[in-house]
Parts: sequence; structure tokens; C-alpha cells
Amino acid sequence: MGILGGGVNERLKNRTYLHYLEAKTYQVLFARYLIFGSIFFVHILFYFGFSYEFFEIMHFADRGELLTFSFVFVLAVMGFGTFLGSLFSSREIATPVILFSSLPLVFSVGFIWPLEAIPSFIHYLSYLSPSTPAIMGFLKLNQMGASFSMVSFELFVLLSQAVLYTILGYYIVNKKKEKICQNLKM
Repeated sequence: MGILGGGVNERLKNRTYLHYLEAKTYQVLFARYLIFGSIFFVHILFYFGFSYEFFEIMHFADRGELLTFSFVFVLAVMGFGTFLGSLFSSREIATPVILFSSLPLVFSVGFIWPLEAIPSFIHYLSYLSPSTPAIMGFLKLNQMGASFSMVSFELFVLLSQAVLYTILGYYIVNKKKEKICQNLKM
């Protein structure tokens, strides 16, 4: 979604994607969420369904709870991707941003590197990304056998991120579209 958002921004800047301006922002975002969400959810079904059974991976989570948590995670990731994509000036920026931020994010969660050895502000800062509450929630549900109520904090954070990042992404995309429309009228 970051690559798509950056690509749209790049083409709009070059005035080669002007038909994009005709659609309402909420329609564009709804279409993105529907398409990307469907693709992501198929991957989740494969990963938590077929792969776990085929490779006989031990898991404790109830499938319904796991899918519910996954659905909220996908919404948060799509919101985050929409927000980041709205900030990127070109599609090429998305890959290095994700590449260079992924390893620090994984380490800052605290299951690879001891949480006590990580400055607390870095760990709290990592909660701005959907990966941190998702990793913690999936570990609790799937490997530790936690009940769904025990991941309520992680679920709340993911839901908050989904709403916040979607609103921010919508606002930025809408402002950029309005600015380009005004420039075209001049």
C-alpha cells in the first residue's frame, strides 16, 4: 500500500494520473482496503490454516479468535500503509523504509532481544507500528494459549491504529487531491 500510495503521489505530481482526482477519496480507500484486505486475508488463511496443519505446527489459539485478531491486524496494517503511502513522494521510497525499519521493529518487541535490555522509550515507540501489538498478540494467543480477553490490550491498540492511520491517510490524500485540483484550475 505504501508503494501504491507513493506511486499515485508521483504520478499526480507529474500530472499523468489525473483521472484519480475524479473519484472520491473514501471510494479510493475503500477499493484499496477491499482489494488488499482480500489478498492479505487469503495469506492469513493459508498461514494459520493450511501451513499449521500441513507442517504440524503446535498452536493453542482458537481459529475464530485467531481470525478475528488477524482481521483487526490487517485493518491496522492497511491503515498504516495508507498513511505512509500518502507521505511518500515516489513508490521507490516505500521499500527502503520498510526494509530498514523492519529489523529494529522486530527487536524492539522484546521476544528476540530481552525487553529489559531495550530502552523503554524505544519499546513504547515501537507501538506506533502495527507489528508490535500484533506480534505480542499472536504470541500470546497462538503459542502461549492465552484467552482472547488476555489480548484485549493488543486488540485495542490495533483497532486504534486502524482508525487513527486511516483517518490520517484519508486526510492527507484528500488534502493533496484538493491542492492538485486547485492548481489545475489556475
